[in-house]
Amino acid sequence: MGDFRGTLCHTAAWPVDLDVRDKRVGLIGTGFTGKQVITAIAGQVKRLTCFQRRRARQRLSPRQDQSRL
Repeated sequence: MGDFRGTLCHTAAWPVDLDVRDKRVGLIGTGFTGKQVITAIAGQVKRLTCFQRRRARQRLSPRQDQSRL
C-alpha cells in the first residue's frame, strides 16, 4: 500500500464527492458493507477488483430449507 498513488478511502469515512466513474477500483473486504459498495459502484467503474481474506459465511433464514446442509 505504500506505493499506491490513487485515492484511498474507508466506508466509515466515505467522501461525499468521490467519483468512481470510469476508474479502476480495488475493494478490500467482502463483508456486508463491501457487498453494498460492490452493488452500488459495479455499473459505474471501468474495472472492479475485489480482495477477500476468506469466503464470507452466510446465515440461513429460519424459513430456508436446511435439509441439504
